Amino acid sequence: TPVLNPISVGHVGVSVLIVALCGYATSGRIARLLRALLVILSVVVIVASVSRGPILAALVAVALLAVRSRGRAGGSLGVVAVRVVLIGGAIAAIVLMVNYLEEIGIIDVVSRLTDTLQDVASQERAAMITGAWQQFTERPLTGSAFVELRFMENPHNIVLESLMALGVAGLGLLLISMGASLVAAAQVLRATSRHAWVALLYLQYLVNAMLSGSLFTDSAFWFYGLGVMALARVLRESPGKLASDGGR
Repeated sequence: TPVLNPISVGHVGVSVLIVALCGYATSGRIARLLRALLVILSVVVIVASVSRGPILAALVAVALLAVRSRGRAGGSLGVVAVRVVLIGGAIAAIVLMVNYLEEIGIIDVVSRLTDTLQDVASQERAAMITGAWQQFTERPLTGSAFVELRFMENPHNIVLESLMALGVAGLGLLLISMGASLVAAAQVLRATSRHAWVALLYLQYLVNAMLSGSLFTDSAFWFYGLGVMALARVLRESPGKLASDGGR
């Protein structure tokens, strides 16, 4: 941990997983094999990071890929059911692998995920959240400070951080930005498979921003938010420039 943050490593695995899955359907045979290997490697990295945020982000991304429609038949009940069964089987295989590694003493994932409020880091985050909320209640209109004053850090949640630092006006601006990006992400997911990874990466870093992110230093959240809005506008105004692969 002093050298490399496990959460960051886990999110690298999630990003690789998203990009590999989004391009799988339209890839050739060799490329599919390579993408399948990348998917397996990324899942191993996500599990090995033992970080709740990346694991949740991966589950959200995979679930959205399973239920999204791709072309005329892509959203049928039968196709969605097959995807859900396949994903369920993959999750079951991962759980069995984790249990086996737990039994032989190589990793300690279960206790890490179940003892959510028992470790020192979780307790410090709870104290940060309490302190940040108190700072907001003291100065709700203008905000108090850019950091939680006891720990001199951000509270690891951008909604609470906006209240703490900028007051209710800052929260309003953040919600407008998030709302526009979420609408754009939904439009991209409905429109095209080739570029769905942009929307999913935004959602990944939205999850990260809610659990571990910072309003002022989490650049990936802002970059992909702007990126997905730009992509959605191109798809609306000039759909021919980014042809959908739904019929391929």
